[in-house]
Formats: sequence, structure tokens, C-alpha cells
Amino acid sequence: SLAEGSALGMQVQGEGALLRLSADPLANTVRTNTTRTSGSLVLGAATRLEAAAVLAEATQRTALAPDAAVVARQTTLGAARIGIGAPEPGQSDGDLLLVSPALAAQLGATEGLTLRSFSSIDFFGNANLGSRSQKALTLDAGQLRLQSPGATVRVQADQIHLANTSGGAAVAAQSGAGSLLLQAGSSLWLDGGAVATLGAADVRLQARDGLVMGNGARFDSAGDLSLAVGRLTATTGAEAALNAGGQLSLAALPNPGTSITAGAGAHLTLTGSSVLQAGTVELPAGALTLLASGAGRDGAAAVEFAATATTRLAGERVLIDGQALLTPGGTLDVQAAKGGIRLAGLIDVSGASDVSGPTVEGSAGGSVALRAANGSVALGGQLRGLATGQAAGAQLLIDSAGAVSPGALAHLLASSQGDLPVAGQRNFDGSLQLRNRQGDQQVETDAVLRAHRIELFSDQGRLTVSGQLLATGDTGSAVRLGAGQDLVLATSAQVAAGVATLGTGVPDTARGSVELMTRDGRITLAEGATVTVGPAGANTGGSVLLRAPRQGAQDVAIDALAGHIVGAQTVTVEAVKVYVANTIIAGTDPSATPLPTVAPTPAPTVAPTPAPTPAPTSAPTPAPTPLPT
Repeated sequence: SLAEGSALGMQVQGEGALLRLSADPLANTVRTNTTRTSGSLVLGAATRLEAAAVLAEATQRTALAPDAAVVARQTTLGAARIGIGAPEPGQSDGDLLLVSPALAAQLGATEGLTLRSFSSIDFFGNANLGSRSQKALTLDAGQLRLQSPGATVRVQADQIHLANTSGGAAVAAQSGAGSLLLQAGSSLWLDGGAVATLGAADVRLQARDGLVMGNGARFDSAGDLSLAVGRLTATTGAEAALNAGGQLSLAALPNPGTSITAGAGAHLTLTGSSVLQAGTVELPAGALTLLASGAGRDGAAAVEFAATATTRLAGERVLIDGQALLTPGGTLDVQAAKGGIRLAGLIDVSGASDVSGPTVEGSAGGSVALRAANGSVALGGQLRGLATGQAAGAQLLIDSAGAVSPGALAHLLASSQGDLPVAGQRNFDGSLQLRNRQGDQQVETDAVLRAHRIELFSDQGRLTVSGQLLATGDTGSAVRLGAGQDLVLATSAQVAAGVATLGTGVPDTARGSVELMTRDGRITLAEGATVTVGPAGANTGGSVLLRAPRQGAQDVAIDALAGHIVGAQTVTVEAVKVYVANTIIAGTDPSATPLPTVAPTPAPTVAPTPAPTPAPTSAPTPAPTPLPT
């Protein structure tokens, strides 16, 4: 007898025909580089093929007589083109292997069925393929075509696999009026290769346990693509994509199964005119990219995370050869080209923790980027990017048209920590970057943002800081504030870099940097405002940069500093003026024409001044560092 799984897999290239019978039900064959110009296989009348595994394929023409019988646990039929159902006159041609309702019923009795087309699998009328009792059904083709307008096609099995192993030419998905339902009792697998649907206005994928994406898998639908699966995940290290011309939606199931395992380090991209995440995505230490090209449906956000959504990209503790390895938190990148982003549910990019040893160990937190240049970002749910011990903190970037409330963000980050399983975990304290492209930004009086690096930019408007911005860490910490108009540190503002706490106890090693920049407005440090970059009185700490437009020959758009700058080793003022030349005189060496000499800009008086504030050098002011575009 032959042990199951011992038969060799066959790799075949080019044109030809193949008939293979094996005692091993797992015997398989893969054919690539076909042009469908030759290769014929005909199973005539009264033919009976019986084995554990039967494979019959040809690259140009495959034909089965009506009374041909195939008896096997695993059956593979391959043809230049495969049809399911009853075609209308003129819809069938010589290269089509037609799986009639009678043949489909016979093949439905096998444990596993693979239909391999070297071009497309075509569905005629309201076709049905497979059954709930069939263990596994594989559709191996680059195209799934609905040939009858308005038809509803259903494919069923306990496990459904989609693949394109032959590497058939991928085509752009085409919409239509039909509906395609792939309904798996347990799991649905996209094993690899590009598969596109044609003729379907909506495609629905259902699987109780989940949808698993393999490396190189890509599934395209020109219409809506709806997933109702226990969870969406991928194999280890896979790069895969789901694309919809309409809305791409993921729904939650009330009682999901647990038969599938999520692979680590995978990268999954979901694209649609709008994206609705209301289910479960699990990619340990992985990367998830959500791309929305439209403005959202029925007034909703272009990308929406519903209250039922769980997006888990956190790192894990894994054992390799008995050694514990902590994988880092993953990456979430959300981009809405024309609309907004709304957060609810749970998003988790935390690093892993290990409390089994004498000291608590942790891996780096991941990152979340929310980009809605033409829309708003609405915060809610739980946003979790935890890091433990000395591990690098998670990073958060929000880039939106309208301003996000720093106070609301601080509250969300604090409430998302909940009852921490490990003491001392920190939430998104690697970097916080907030950018609003329109309007003003206000850091509220009760707002406290704390991270190693903090950046706030208000492209066109005013930036007012009334709360606390604390860049923690002795070295390398920074606060960067930029505004298109006025930049104001109000009376209650406290901006610090390089310190863990304000007031006493600032370490002598604290050396942070603070940059205050305006493009067209003025910089104001109101009485009571404090900028701290080192211990008080030492003037051996970090640096402060004030960058504002030059006014006339000897002035700069910085009000007299009524606030305090504490611990600065250097305070630098950059007076910026833009020169535009649009005429070059013939015969003149442009490089020999110097720019106007900029007179030294007097440094503003700091009240009180703990040490003499160094004035800028008398050399021409260097070109400014541009604000983000």
C-alpha cells in the first residue's frame, strides 16, 4: 500500500495532456507556461476511472462523454476553459469543458474536487457547484466569469480554495448585474495567484472559521466585495490583497469557528471605494493597509471601524527550538483619498511581553497611521499600542483635513490601556504626530500628550497650546510645533523635551529639543508659558529653535518672550525671508550675484533669563526647513 502523502507532486510546463491515477489521495500536479494551442484529452463512452486520486487535464481540449464515470476521493479536471451550468446557444465552443448539472452531482460525491482552467471558469444561469457535505472544493483559474446577466451563482463546500497555479493572465475585474456567493462551511483559502471576477455586481465570501490569504494571493471584484468570516488572516509572511471597485466590507459572525491558525508577519492590503471593518482581522506582528478611493457610502466615513471590529496586529511570544522570541507590534496604515476615517472597536499594535523571567521583557510597539487629507478622523473605541520595559514605544500618526482634538486623543490613549496585564506598560509613547491641513488647532488646557517625540502641525491655520506636551527620555526626545499662521504658547502651556516630569527632579543628562515654527504668522510665548529642555539653572540641556518670518531688515515676527525657557544650552532664532528670482540677464553668472545680506537678528529677551541667550551668527540666515506638505 502507498502511504498517504508519499506520492510525488508533478511540475509540468507548456502544452499537453495528462491522465494520472494514484493510490495516494494527496497526489497533485501543477502546470505552468501554457498558451492553449495544443493538447487534447477525450474520455469516451463507458470510460471509468477509479483511484484514490484522479487527474485528467489538457491545455487545449478536454472532453468527457456523458456516461464517463470518475470514482475517486480526490478528482482534478483541467481544461482550457471550464463551464458550470447550462449555457445558452452560442455560449459554448470547442475548448469548453462543460460541467453539466449531472456531472456536477457526480463530482459532488468526491471528498475533494479541483477544477483547473487555464483561462476562466464560466458560470451559466443560476449555477450551483458543490455542496455543504463536500469536504474540499478548489477553483484554480485566473478568472471567474458570470456569463448570464442578473444570475445568482453559488459555490459550496466545507473548505473552498481559490488559486491560479497555472499563472494564467490576470485581467481587470469587470462588474455586471450578477451575484456570486462562495459559501464555506469551515474555511475559505486564497492560496496564491491573481483571481478576478467578471460579470458580478456583488461578490460574497462566507466562512464560519475564517478566510486565509496565502502568499501572492490577490482577489479582485469590480463591484462590492463582502466578507462574512470568522476572522480574516494570512499564512506566515504572506503578501496578499483583496480589491473591490465598490465597497469592501468585513462583517462579524456571532459564533465563529477556531479551526485556522493566524500566521505571523503577513502583509494584507484591502482596497475599495470605501472600506467597512466590522469583523475580526488577525495578523500577529503583521501589516494591514486599508485604502479607500471614494468618499464613503450613504454619508458614512470612507474607512470605518465599527464597534464590533477587532483589528489585532500585536506581537506575540513564540517558542523556536525552546527559546522564547518576542515579535514586535505590527503596522496599520489607513488611507482615505476623498473622505474621512472613523474609529471604533479595538485596534491593537502592541509589542509582546514576557513575564516568565526575573525581569519583564518586551518587544517594540508597532505603528498606526491614519491619513485623510480631504476628510476628518473621528476617534473612538480602543487604540492600543503598548510597550513594556525598555522596548521602543508605538507610533501614531494622524493626518487629516480638520484638526483632531489632542485632549480627546489623550483620553482615548489613557482609557485604551484598561487593566494592564503587565505593570508599567506604556501606550503609544514612541511618537505622536498630528497634522491638520485646514483650520486651526488647539491643545486644550487639560490635554496632556506624552511620547518620546511629539509633532503638531497646522498647515494653514493657527496653533495654540494651552496644555502639556511632554517629550520623555533623556536624549533624542523632541517637540516640533508648526503653524501656517500664529503659533501661541498660552499662559498655561508647558512644553518639555528630555524630561520625564516637570519641576524638580529633572536629570542632569536631560537634553531634548523644542522647535517652534510659523510660516506666515507670529510666535508668542505668553506670561506663564514654559519651555523646558533641561534642568533649571544649568543651561547645559538641549536646544530651542524659534523660526518665523523676517520683518524688514532687523526684526522677526516673534513677540517679546514673556514665558520661560528652562535649561537650554542654545536658543536659536531663524528669521526667514523667501527670495524669488524670475529673470536672468544674459551674460551674467547667476552664482556671482549674491543674495541680499541679512543683518543679524537680535535674540528675543527671555524673562527671566537664567543665562545669556546666544544671539544668531551674523552669517546669512540658512534656508528654512520646510513644513510638511
